[in-house]
Amino acid sequence: MTQPDTEANPLDFNPPPAPSALERVAAGEVEARPKSLKMPPPQTPMKVARELLDHLFTRAGIPTLVFWRGQWWQYTGTHWKITEELALRGKL
Repeated sequence: MTQPDTEANPLDFNPPPAPSALERVAAGEVEARPKSLKMPPPQTPMKVARELLDHLFTRAGIPTLVFWRGQWWQYTGTHWKITEELALRGKL
C-alpha cells in the first residue's frame, strides 16, 4: 500500500480572479472610456477622425498617435513605437 502524496499538486492551483474593469481603472492600469461617444455625422470625416483621435489616442491633451514618414507611431508612455495599421483598426 502506498502513502498518499502530501505535496500540493500544481494542477490544483486556482489563480485569484482577474480584477474587474472598474478595479483596473481605479488602479490606473487602463483609462476609462465614456459609455457612449457622440460622433459627428459621417458626412464630415475630418471631424470624425478628430473626435476619435481625441477620445482614443490622447493623454492629457497630447496626441499619442501620429503618422510620420509613412508609418503610424504610438507613444507608450516612455517611447514611440511603430504601430501596424491593422492593430489600429482593431482599436476603432
